[in-house]
Amino acid sequence: MTAKDSEDWFTADFTQYFSSAGFLSSLDYGVRYADHEREAQSPEGASPGNIWSDLQNGATSPYPSDFAGSIGGNFPRDLWYFTPNALKDAILGNSTWLSDNDGPTGRHNYGGEWKVSEKNLAAYVQANFTADNWSGNFGLRYVDIDQDINSYQAVANPANADVSSLFGNWIYRNTSNSHSRVLPSANLRFNLDDDLLFRFAASQTQTLPDYSALGASSWGSDLNKTGGGGNPNLKPVLSTNFDANLEWYFMPRGLGVGRCVRDGHAGLPRLRHRNADAVQRADPPARGLPGLRADQRRCQGAWPEVNYEQPIGEFFGFNANYTYSDGSTSHTWADGSNNLVGNSKNTYNVGGYFENDTFGARIGYTYRSSFLIGLSGANPYYQDDFGTLSLALSYKVNDHLSFTFDALNLNDPTIKYYQSATIPTSFYSNGRQYYLNARLKF
Repeated sequence: MTAKDSEDWFTADFTQYFSSAGFLSSLDYGVRYADHEREAQSPEGASPGNIWSDLQNGATSPYPSDFAGSIGGNFPRDLWYFTPNALKDAILGNSTWLSDNDGPTGRHNYGGEWKVSEKNLAAYVQANFTADNWSGNFGLRYVDIDQDINSYQAVANPANADVSSLFGNWIYRNTSNSHSRVLPSANLRFNLDDDLLFRFAASQTQTLPDYSALGASSWGSDLNKTGGGGNPNLKPVLSTNFDANLEWYFMPRGLGVGRCVRDGHAGLPRLRHRNADAVQRADPPARGLPGLRADQRRCQGAWPEVNYEQPIGEFFGFNANYTYSDGSTSHTWADGSNNLVGNSKNTYNVGGYFENDTFGARIGYTYRSSFLIGLSGANPYYQDDFGTLSLALSYKVNDHLSFTFDALNLNDPTIKYYQSATIPTSFYSNGRQYYLNARLKF
């Protein structure tokens, strides 16, 4: 399998300042064009032979002595497995590689191939306003997207097929989509008092389906009689967003309380979700919310949020924030829930810091509750709650040289995935990560 991804793009941004235009202080405008291609190819493969004849005498190794020690229940734990080298030698010694054969006797897996070509034009204009006790901006962004999706669909009768191989028979599919839309946004800030600030924002954002969701190959399971695949007819997700935030600066830093409300339409989610980008600039489109069907689902929610930051003395301090996210979709999943993909009901961060002109240190803990990832087969697939501990250090030698050290995932939590409370799926320990950087300015 070979994956190819390429993009050619152009962007230009401009700002026009005004000194005598009343409330209007400046005008931002720009354009961006991108030509993107994502392709998956599987033109050749190996035909396995009598692998077992070599593997049955291959080297084995036992599972760790504490395997599944934290999981209850009675099942065998003293298991063994063939070593990676034993598997490799048995497969390589008893397989025939088939290449340069696109016919019925080759291993060209047409069903695993697809290509998405996307041309994306975006242009924006934003007016910025300033007055004595308020400021803000209003913008419009125009997006125009053309997509060509090429893939193959399996057929039973070879006589109806465009191409065939040892994997089966397929017909060629081509789908063209066009999406154009104007996305507005507005942001306002009011100085209610010397230490009290109110912010309000409203916007519309658009999230495109992931490339693999548009063109991914189909699959099926005889075991549970389910199947799925990419859907070239998926539509973008349009979200309407409102944010309100009240900030009280009782000291040089302060307290903020906010509420965000979103209401939108989405294609039925399948794999994963990424939040949409802001619309004021002509940025590349966000991608996410892939799906199995092209019908529309409504998703909505409210996100109350509380932030607090407290300095202690001249150099120390701590901060914390908490968000409660009440998100849902009109679609009912197989487990009877209406969970919104990627939505954790509870998220919080707590941290402490030390900062002076030379040295800085921050330590923080981030937590999010369980959330829906998408579908595994026909069933909802969840990630369990988890928290991570991180550390960041910085040292400024002089105006030209500085160092930073970042340590991520210090507590190394076990990431758990499941379909239900009684059906755990997988467990991952991703390890700790350390980054040391030096910055030289001249």
